[in-house]
Amino acid sequence: MQVRGAPLIAIVAALGLASHLLSEFADCTDETPLSTVHDFLLCNIEFLKTSRPTAVNLFEAMGLLSSAITKSLLDQPSTPVFVTSFVELCESLLARDIADNKAIGKNGATFLSQKLDSAPYSVLTHCNTGALATAGYGTALGIIRSLHSDSPNLSHVYCTETRPYNQGARLTAFELHSENIPYTLITDSMVSYLFESLKAANKPPIKAIIVGADRVCRNGDVANKIGTLQLSIIANHFGIDFIVAAPSTTVDLSLQNGSQIPIEHRPSSEMLQVSGILINNSSLSLDRAAVSIAPEFNVWNPSFDVTPASNISAIVTEKFVYTRNPISNDFDLSVSPL
Repeated sequence: MQVRGAPLIAIVAALGLASHLLSEFADCTDETPLSTVHDFLLCNIEFLKTSRPTAVNLFEAMGLLSSAITKSLLDQPSTPVFVTSFVELCESLLARDIADNKAIGKNGATFLSQKLDSAPYSVLTHCNTGALATAGYGTALGIIRSLHSDSPNLSHVYCTETRPYNQGARLTAFELHSENIPYTLITDSMVSYLFESLKAANKPPIKAIIVGADRVCRNGDVANKIGTLQLSIIANHFGIDFIVAAPSTTVDLSLQNGSQIPIEHRPSSEMLQVSGILINNSSLSLDRAAVSIAPEFNVWNPSFDVTPASNISAIVTEKFVYTRNPISNDFDLSVSPL
């Protein structure tokens, strides 16, 4: 897995396609058949769509690019003009995602700040949803960035290591550390005890668990990194907000509920191997290594789980903050919230 993070998967796919297009047709002329370029792009778009089945942003981006191809069949621009406009469209997805992320951060921070009192509080996040999972800034981590910048009452951030791929330990902790946001890294299995321990120690309590999403259904069911479901159950047990942050490109209105979401299963090696920097006190070299810790063991390794809408307090997008309908106990993301 070289690229991860639902928004980033889509952007890298689009920019990779643009780069491939330029490498093949940079010297095209008006005499180059437009149909040749179309066939080249459509073949590669279909191939890219097979890479990651759960993250819907990829399919939204590829659909957008396919629509541009369809439109050009009607407009019949010259081949060089089409190639230039197609590359510009791919590049525009980068700027769109950054703008969406910052809007999500602002909307989420405003929503939480209006709900919470003036007492110091903490938040918890799962997996990696920051600049390393998007074009920049982040979704759930974007909200946390905005809270850190604008809310003087945010005291601390807790991030789970996020087994088995350790995105929280490798990426989220790195981002929080780099931005001087007070944080503590914990294992996935420590969350419930952390809530109890903060209360016993009279430390700022966790008031919200904020996560991202790889696909959001019409009714608000959410597919996200494995472990998200259990965090939503913990949030409901302790009576705190469970907030999902995602751009509108992550919302799949064609799916009524989470039972229809395809769940990607990852290789067993992600659980059976540990990779990292070798510790050698006598050397300053930074050598990486992968170590097998449990060879030939049976493994079940779904990369995502589905959190029901009934466990979610709010879904924050760049356009709106959707809150759960208290009567139906779900959402309707096909309409704008009142």
